[in-house]
Order: sequence, then structure tokens, then C-alpha cells
Amino acid sequence: MLRIAVEYGKPVSIHSRGAWRDCLELVAESRVESAVFHWFSGPRDVLDEIIDRGYYISATPAAAYRREPSRQ
Repeated sequence: MLRIAVEYGKPVSIHSRGAWRDCLELVAESRVESAVFHWFSGPRDVLDEIIDRGYYISATPAAAYRREPSRQ
């Protein structure tokens, strides 16, 4: 899929749950120019690198909710 995207200059949509860094490295190594990391819920350092490389994310609905401290 990545080779085809590069060959035809097309974007890719990546669902990388639990394999965020591995997927980012594969996309970057393949020289894909445009990518969306769909439903991204990974760590901040990977998010920063995705943005630095000019790629995009779509967020999970959980990103819209604020975590409330537990009441014990």
C-alpha cells in the first residue's frame, strides 16, 4: 500500500493502534508525502513527530472528554 501511495502520489490512512511508532517509522521510511493517522490515541512524543513530519491525525471521541479525578 505504501509503495502504491508513493508511486501515484496518494495519501494514506493509517490505523496504528498500539503500534504508533512502528507505523510512523514505516510511513516515513517509505517517503509517503501525505498521511493521516486515523483514530490516533498514542503518546505525545509520537504525536509531535507526526506533526513535525507534516502528517495529520484524526482523534478518538475520547479526546473530546476531560478526565475527571476519581472521587474516593
